[in-house]
Amino acid sequence: MRKILLSLLLLPSLFQAQNAASADPGFIPATVWNNYEKQVNDMALQSDGKIVIEATQYDYDTGWTRTIERLNADGSSDAAFKILTDNTANGHKCLILIQSDGKIILGSQFTVAGVIKPMIRLNTDGSIDTTFDTPALPTSSYIYCLTLLPDGKLLVGNDSSKKLLRLTADGALDTTFYDEHPEIQSCRAVLVLPDGKLIVAGSMLDPGGAVTYYHIEKLNANGTIDPTFDISTSFIGRNGYTSSLALQPDGKILVGGRFDTCDGNNSKSLARLHPDGSYDNTFTSPIYDTEPVVNDILVRPNGNILIGGILARAVFMVLLCCYQTVQ
Repeated sequence: MRKILLSLLLLPSLFQAQNAASADPGFIPATVWNNYEKQVNDMALQSDGKIVIEATQYDYDTGWTRTIERLNADGSSDAAFKILTDNTANGHKCLILIQSDGKIILGSQFTVAGVIKPMIRLNTDGSIDTTFDTPALPTSSYIYCLTLLPDGKLLVGNDSSKKLLRLTADGALDTTFYDEHPEIQSCRAVLVLPDGKLIVAGSMLDPGGAVTYYHIEKLNANGTIDPTFDISTSFIGRNGYTSSLALQPDGKILVGGRFDTCDGNNSKSLARLHPDGSYDNTFTSPIYDTEPVVNDILVRPNGNILIGGILARAVFMVLLCCYQTVQ
């Protein structure tokens, strides 16, 4: 999937659009990012307004190359940041998190001093922080989601035998977190609730042992399963999966991904659940395309919902649409 920085496509016929979007003339991306051959996969905003960006580019002779760079608030390249290039992960998306001290977590494979690392950390100037290490993750691991907790610890969804781990701020395994979850087949997103409990999106087997697939689960803050949450809510269609989560102020949970129905109701890749996990039939997905995928959800302060993803009729484009929430 190709993502182009600052490319916005608003389709009123497919969404209940509220406000049009326009480019900011004060933001002019550096030439290196204004290149159609590069695809921007992730971005993170620093507290000073600077933007850390990860992009990949494919060359038929050399394969995939990843670049990590930092832009100033106006889009120009930050000369004080050491640009990192690497070709270890073969085009796999790299996730970016900014820690409270300004250091930068990169969730993907990189080669450091000849050794493949599943995650690395950069100092504030872009140099590699050699004090960060993740021995609990095999070197072959791919990272699917990263969540920074208020205490600085990290939740890591990955493809190792333990699909969800909690690490300390320096990458060590947090052994106080219960990570024995054979029912989790893939962990694509984690939502931290105000009480510290976790909503996990992806693919799960029935914790009771039945060979039945579910797509959402709730864990207590220590990692154990919360049995009060309804895991039977079904997301069906197109080999359905859930991959994005967001919390509304009233405690309801927005779920995005690739699916056609939720509990038998038409819910094209976007649904809303009650806090107990049951389907909220007062919310209707505004998406009418045939094969949409919702990769990210953001609830704005005014209650409106911003979603990002792709459409079957608009592949290789970033699609962002803001629409008014249904009460």
